Amino acid sequence: MSLGPIQTGRIPSSLIYNRSLQNLDSSTRAFLQLQDRISSGQQFQTIGENPAAALKTILLQQTQERNQQVSDNVEVSRSLLSATENTLGRIGDVHNQLNSIILSGLGDSTSATEKKQLATEVGTLIQEIVNAGNTQFRGRYLFGGTNNTQAPFSFSNNNDAIKFSGTLAEINSFISSDGLLANNVNPQQALNPTASVKGSDLNPSLTSATRIQDLFGGSGVELGIIEVTVDTGGGPQTERIDLSNADTIQDFVTRLEAPFAGDLTVGITATGITLTPSAGTVAVADLPNSRVAGDLGIKSAAGASITSKDLIHG
Repeated sequence: MSLGPIQTGRIPSSLIYNRSLQNLDSSTRAFLQLQDRISSGQQFQTIGENPAAALKTILLQQTQERNQQVSDNVEVSRSLLSATENTLGRIGDVHNQLNSIILSGLGDSTSATEKKQLATEVGTLIQEIVNAGNTQFRGRYLFGGTNNTQAPFSFSNNNDAIKFSGTLAEINSFISSDGLLANNVNPQQALNPTASVKGSDLNPSLTSATRIQDLFGGSGVELGIIEVTVDTGGGPQTERIDLSNADTIQDFVTRLEAPFAGDLTVGITATGITLTPSAGTVAVADLPNSRVAGDLGIKSAAGASITSKDLIHG
């Protein structure tokens, strides 16, 4: 900024001095502003220097920050969905293994011992599914819905069911200035945790058609030879009865009654069998190194009748 000429005349020297100082201050401020622009690379240092330009700058900064946040949202959503996809792939593999095990256990070609081993494998695979359902990524549980700070799946107190404590809600995030996209998979669609299960009677009754392998909650029983003694008053009659090839409860009845020609009746209750002689007493014993009668709950000294243990539930 140039200094204007100071006119001589009747102007006081103090006024001329003050005017010169003001011009010098203005020039210094202008010089400092130029230095600030050069050193900072910014045309203005304060909003007041150019309010219109400052407003445009603020709007541009907000737009840039919003775009950066959207970009971050997209990256986070992509990683979450990728982790979810990998977990669902693991669960799908376990389901295939479960299907193979179940199919291999169907029919009579699999022994009771083998079925127990298969059941143990199924339990292990179910635990693996629960663990996968409780997968954490980026500090949250993938299948917990909006309640994603605690594990959504857990076993009930008696381990006969799996409890779901999450929610079925979707979690949305902005992927554009006005677009929302869920960054989680709805647990209901992926794992169907609230499905109603339809199965067979959980408290069945024993019938003549009940299979031996289904006794004691599906564990079955190892059969062999037992010794039955019936005394109707004319002296005891002792028979060794081989139950090893029995397939159903009716087979039990037939093999136990047959040797005694009407002197022994075997009845079927809702949970077991009863042995009743036509008169006198009946006794059942195991052979040495055998426990068939004991496992069935019919091992007993001579009495008016014998009732087995609960053959359905054990």
